Amino acid sequence: IMKNITYYNAGAGSGKTFKLTEKLLDIFKDEKVAPENVILTTFTKAAAADFKRKTREKLLSNGMLGVASSLEDAKIGTVHSVGLHYIRKYWYILGRSSTFNEMDDDAKEVYISRTLSEVATDEDIALFHRFARARDLKDRGKYRLDFWKYDLKNIIEVCDTFGITDLDACLAKSLEHIRKMYPGGDAEDIVKVTERLFSIAKRWRKGFNEFKEKNNLLSFSDMETLFLELLENDLVKEDIRNTIKYVFVDEFQDSNQVQLKIFDKLSELVERSYWVGDPKQAIYRFRGCDTELVTAIMKYIQESSKEGNEYSRELDTSWRSTESLVNLSNSVFVPLFKELLDIKDVTLKTNRCDDNISPRIYNWDLTARIPEGGKRKSANRAMLLDATAAKVKDILDGNHKIKHILDKETGKYRNVKPSDIAILLLKD
Repeated sequence: IMKNITYYNAGAGSGKTFKLTEKLLDIFKDEKVAPENVILTTFTKAAAADFKRKTREKLLSNGMLGVASSLEDAKIGTVHSVGLHYIRKYWYILGRSSTFNEMDDDAKEVYISRTLSEVATDEDIALFHRFARARDLKDRGKYRLDFWKYDLKNIIEVCDTFGITDLDACLAKSLEHIRKMYPGGDAEDIVKVTERLFSIAKRWRKGFNEFKEKNNLLSFSDMETLFLELLENDLVKEDIRNTIKYVFVDEFQDSNQVQLKIFDKLSELVERSYWVGDPKQAIYRFRGCDTELVTAIMKYIQESSKEGNEYSRELDTSWRSTESLVNLSNSVFVPLFKELLDIKDVTLKTNRCDDNISPRIYNWDLTARIPEGGKRKSANRAMLLDATAAKVKDILDGNHKIKHILDKETGKYRNVKPSDIAILLLKD
């Protein structure tokens, strides 16, 4: 049963970082609570560093020099880094070596890319090639003979992200769905490919675990799984009860199922947990975040005040965006979330008025054109990147309609600087 939780529904630009740092300041004013009594999880190392910096600035501006100097004692970091702290402390409970190294996602990706082909036999590959030709799997006129690598990688990553160890149960469920989709019995080749993929995945996982054990490595998923395991141990639970008073969770909407269990376990052990999130900003589904589960938890917290839970909508105003952009966001998200959320949890109020200095939305057509015919031709990735860079240069040189922005620090308009621009690329 989830308890002792205060959940802040916080839309984009509504001041969640300000709120959390203010809350940290409030609890540190009570001399009974020191930084070492706090856990604050963020989604990235950069966000953790930002929280530390802003909290330290607030402490110093309030004359709390002693607390500011001991802020490093607070466990502020990603879920992995917080988990790693307890894994290093209680390695003997887990039956593991006291010395190990972290295997980050980049290193894991390299290992996956290098070993996928090695683990598949000639018989496996022959089966996949026959399937691609029989099902006419083509891309730009060529058979997609390597389709199985994508599917195999997907199985591995999903199981790793969700902490799934029983691949046989996953296979059984997958075959059940396949046969429902093809009730006529014309999916036996798909069944065979699926069975082969799971068989390879089991061999790959065995090799991966042996590789990590041999080299004393822990992946991020390992850290989460082992941390959750420790939270079931009586000695660890008693330690946390005695030393941690408050838990803060930033970007709650991007939590995967293992992380959600961790936050739930921690909340049972401390005086209060503060979770901040916004399902509209959930962008890490590929890493296991589950928007429907997060919204279900939000609703549970709203309806379970008897468990000491609180639900707050006080962060309901955008301090970042102008009125037109906030209204656009509201008009887009209200229909999308009408079945999941109360409209009050979707819409934001506005604080900034439109400045009429530059357009709210500007569409760039970056596809190349054939000069003599004026017709579009498909633009490859390099061409689009070059065109984007050219548009950015136009803005920085003052040769575009977007010429000025309102500086948040000075409250005055100024020319655009490189640090004002962000470019988001969708993963291929």
